[in-house]
Amino acid sequence: MKNARQLSVVYAALLGLAGFGLLVYLSAHTQLEVKNAAAVVGFTLFGIVVVLFGFPAPHVGHVSLDRVVQVSSILIFGTLQAAWIAGISSVIWPFLPWGANRGQNLRLTVLRSFHNSGMIILLVLMTGSLYTYFGGHVPLSELDLHDGVLILILSGIMQFANNCFVAVIAWMEEYDWRRAFGVFSTVVDIAGVPLAVFTALVYNRLDTPVFVLFLVVLALIILIVKSFADTRRALEIKVDELVAVNRVGRAVSGSLVLDDLIELIFRESKNLLESDSFMLALYDEETRELDIRLHHNRSGRQSARRRRLGEGVLGWVLANNKPVFISDWNSDESEFKSMMIHIGDTPQTQSFIAVPITYRGKNGKQYVAVVAAGLSALDDPGPAGRDALVVFTLP
Repeated sequence: MKNARQLSVVYAALLGLAGFGLLVYLSAHTQLEVKNAAAVVGFTLFGIVVVLFGFPAPHVGHVSLDRVVQVSSILIFGTLQAAWIAGISSVIWPFLPWGANRGQNLRLTVLRSFHNSGMIILLVLMTGSLYTYFGGHVPLSELDLHDGVLILILSGIMQFANNCFVAVIAWMEEYDWRRAFGVFSTVVDIAGVPLAVFTALVYNRLDTPVFVLFLVVLALIILIVKSFADTRRALEIKVDELVAVNRVGRAVSGSLVLDDLIELIFRESKNLLESDSFMLALYDEETRELDIRLHHNRSGRQSARRRRLGEGVLGWVLANNKPVFISDWNSDESEFKSMMIHIGDTPQTQSFIAVPITYRGKNGKQYVAVVAAGLSALDDPGPAGRDALVVFTLP
């Protein structure tokens, strides 16, 4: 619902302010002294780059090896400086127009910035404080059994708390919060911990040129992981599409009534492509009108209505039996923008897709429909996002 999403922005803002407020208080109270400002700035920039080279996790969100920077900063600089490094990195990167941030609307940018920075600051403060309380060595120049076991246990606690934060914001944003506890994103984050420990040992024990060489090797590792994750994501999308086609195909060949089939297509489409607005319209041949049977936007389900065939881009899709795809509303120069009748209450919509569907019922009657969806932005404005709804036009 619209109010729930507004509440999520307020929650994220309060979380971010709480994190930075606590950090400022602790820094003033302990009279924090930064001995190597250049190194702190360098690690902050490194944290931004690592997150930018992250990747979308299946059904969850953005995943990267930022845990390397967070944990290694604790083991090199101490808890407070590590929290500043992680917090500043997290508040800046959503505003940079690269990677997963391409085409992102302002609301999502602000939400990510506030939520991620507040969450990461609290996690680093908690983890670093527990590490030093139980006798962990800072700076870490030698790894003994005590430090190793302590880091391992605290990394697990940190990951669980991280997943809980993500689950809360996912629930408020009306996503499936259970997917925040997915195995893939957890494995990626935990896998960054040994790298973080090694990063701290190299920094604390070796000369600067050796550490720079190590960062180059680490960058190559990040690129390899990103390549693997992108491949895995593509396979996940294809599997989801095949499952959706199978379900819809079984429903079409079964005895499912038309309205139930429409609901099924809506559910499967939403699983494949999160949209701000979704519409399914049937063509009434007798009246030459589009019967909009299902229209769902951020305010919830809208009442059914009819529209004359010549109105809007949906009529063009039906008349030409071709899909329409606008990946970026601001840069698109096609004729479709001029015929668009906005669907939903989201003026920040950046992407739009509409596809025709033909369905033959059990009574032998042929139904022609148009499915349309509006999105704030596609994570990847390429073929994958476009195919998510086109998949249902397959025979």
